Amino acid sequence: MIYSKQAAISSTRAIALLACLSITLAFSQTDGESQLLKSYGIKIGISSASQDWSYNPTSSIIANSVRRNGLDIGIYAEWFNVPYFSVISEGHFIQKGSRVSKYEHMLVPTSGIYFSGYSPRVNYVSVPILAKVRFSVSTIEPYLLFGPHFNYILSHSGMVASNNIDRFDIGATMGVGVGVLSISQVHFGAEFRYSPSFTNIYSVSSLTVGDGTVSELKVRNSSLEFLVVMSY
Repeated sequence: MIYSKQAAISSTRAIALLACLSITLAFSQTDGESQLLKSYGIKIGISSASQDWSYNPTSSIIANSVRRNGLDIGIYAEWFNVPYFSVISEGHFIQKGSRVSKYEHMLVPTSGIYFSGYSPRVNYVSVPILAKVRFSVSTIEPYLLFGPHFNYILSHSGMVASNNIDRFDIGATMGVGVGVLSISQVHFGAEFRYSPSFTNIYSVSSLTVGDGTVSELKVRNSSLEFLVVMSY
């Protein structure tokens, strides 16, 4: 799917505007509205991303994908200051992709030779909307996270079939975390999350890669995220 440069710029500006509005609302809460906003802050860490290559087994190549690390930097607001449950809206810059080796079939079906490699990198603006279930234990607060995420591609490199990339990506995020309660206004914590995609980043009926051919190619993202949380 091909998107014009102007459409990409407009979508990016819209996402940035939504993020700015969320931050403004978070900082403008009065005491009477404290039950609505529980906390806000930043999340910084790394993503360990991979891509699932699904294709017709009669294709003349074999693709093996391994993980590629990247940055994950975000802001968030946590809503509904009630016992055990809250909702988190987030805005992230996250790097995804993978390292893909391509193998060409030999005459003997069970063997192959190393042919070439790809290292696709995809930079996203990601907007997760997550339910949070909290369990307070003394000075620590373990919790569970789950909900959808909505991604939009800012830039990419090293991709095959780059003209067929879908800039929008929808999936789920689920994870666990722990917060350390503090008497100060700043609290720290950590999260481990898994974020698979439900949609294909691209899909083509036939693709020539070097001397090999891939038919019915579909590629999806997934990532593990390790984040440090600083909240107010």
